[in-house]
Amino acid sequence: MSRRYRFIILFLATLLTAAPAGAQTPAVGGSCPADTASAGQPPKYKTAVVTWMAIYPLVLGAASVVTPLTNGAGLPVRVAAITLIVVPAMTWVAMPSLNALFHDWLQP
Repeated sequence: MSRRYRFIILFLATLLTAAPAGAQTPAVGGSCPADTASAGQPPKYKTAVVTWMAIYPLVLGAASVVTPLTNGAGLPVRVAAITLIVVPAMTWVAMPSLNALFHDWLQP
């Protein structure tokens, strides 16, 4: 297995094995008080899974459209074009749709 795939797998495993909902993690510079602001919020790992389910196909699709159109352009130009497509699609289409679809699973 290549080094890149090992990194991706370890990164995803870290996301999926995050602290359970309600667990307190220390803030920078010390411990944090009870987390009242996140009461009723989905656990971070569930949010990460749903976000990945939305962003992976969007980035893949945007890259497959943008790359041939920006052939010869530098990487920063291609990435800017891809993010100009992905960010609005995530904000106004993908995340609201997936949050509604997975509402029952996301709720603590």
